[in-house]
Amino acid sequence: MKKKESQWEVESAMDVLAELREALLVNGAPLSPEERKRFAAARFGFERYAELLEQAIEEADLKIPGRDLDAMRAQLDVSQKLLVLRTKMALALESVDDQMLSQRGEAYKTFLAYYRALHALAPEMPEVAATIEPIVTFFTPPKRAKAGEEQAAPEPAKTVANDDDEKDVDDNGIDDSDVDDKDVPAKVPA
Repeated sequence: MKKKESQWEVESAMDVLAELREALLVNGAPLSPEERKRFAAARFGFERYAELLEQAIEEADLKIPGRDLDAMRAQLDVSQKLLVLRTKMALALESVDDQMLSQRGEAYKTFLAYYRALHALAPEMPEVAATIEPIVTFFTPPKRAKAGEEQAAPEPAKTVANDDDEKDVDDNGIDDSDVDDKDVPAKVPA
């Protein structure tokens, strides 16, 4: 089966990210939680005072064994470049989220259009009814408790992308607010 262009692009992007991660690990393994906490203690914004500090160090002719100013400059330079990279990656991640939502949403519209058509056919086609029965169950809203009765909270339906989505649903338990009725025939011919 030939891959669709978008599938190839996603796989290609994953390869690029794997290479990027390997390149970033050249400077060391991922930090442990303790190391993250220790390094996060660096006061935000100290970088802007580096030149002033260097000037004072020169004036005092100060040298601290094991602490190289050239290394500090290089580390600050890499840190600033990584900040730019992080910003660009955040924008890329936002694009990934947008594409994921768009692709998932379009797939859902198609899914609902076919489901609604099959659901209409089900009374006349028992084999179709049996096949889609788990889907019907998935879309069936939980029964409501009668007045005065307590009912245990139902388990929310799990979805691939986001388990926390809450949607308004129709009487059949289907959120079809983004599916045009023109996409689904009113009566599917037998």
